[in-house]
Amino acid sequence: MVPKGVCVVIFAVTVSAALGNVSNEDRLSRLEAQLGKVTAELEEIKTRCPCRGGDNSTGSDGGRIRDTRDSSPFVAFSATIQSDMTPIASNEVIIFDNVVTSVGGGYDPFIGRFQAPVAGYYHFVVSIMSYSSHFIEIELVRDGTLLCRARASQTYNAMGACASNIHLNVGSDVWVRHRSSSGDYIRGQMFPSFTGHLIKSD
Repeated sequence: MVPKGVCVVIFAVTVSAALGNVSNEDRLSRLEAQLGKVTAELEEIKTRCPCRGGDNSTGSDGGRIRDTRDSSPFVAFSATIQSDMTPIASNEVIIFDNVVTSVGGGYDPFIGRFQAPVAGYYHFVVSIMSYSSHFIEIELVRDGTLLCRARASQTYNAMGACASNIHLNVGSDVWVRHRSSSGDYIRGQMFPSFTGHLIKSD
């Protein structure tokens, strides 16, 4: 029995020393007969072999290997704030101006918004730092809809953070904004950060 996915053809022709006194014509006739037999066996093996057409795989899908690797594009970004921000207007967009990582496009450091280049599920994290006796509250939003909030209290250099897993359509916007008029000072120096990446595309 021929194992699936493996074609083994062994072709051996042995001329015995016992043919010592046999004429060349008889030797040729016997060799031709052996060759014909081996050729017939080879054809039979080909008809049973599951690897016809050069495909050495097996399976119910015609013997072709299915590529199960994730075909999602790679989208990821990370940005921080360099300089302190104060005062901060009600609902003002918090711009993370220092881009650390930007792969696949999407984040614009000039307007502080991430725009989804592909539809799918994304993961976002935002952190913020207050300063001295000040506090600050921020919100992570998608197309203006609240996803989560973070607060950094009046304690010296306190930090707050929030995260969200969310589905985005192509062109959906995600950004960070000041929560109403709650607080007025954000410590920069790359302490605050805004990051996101694509988990799985549609």
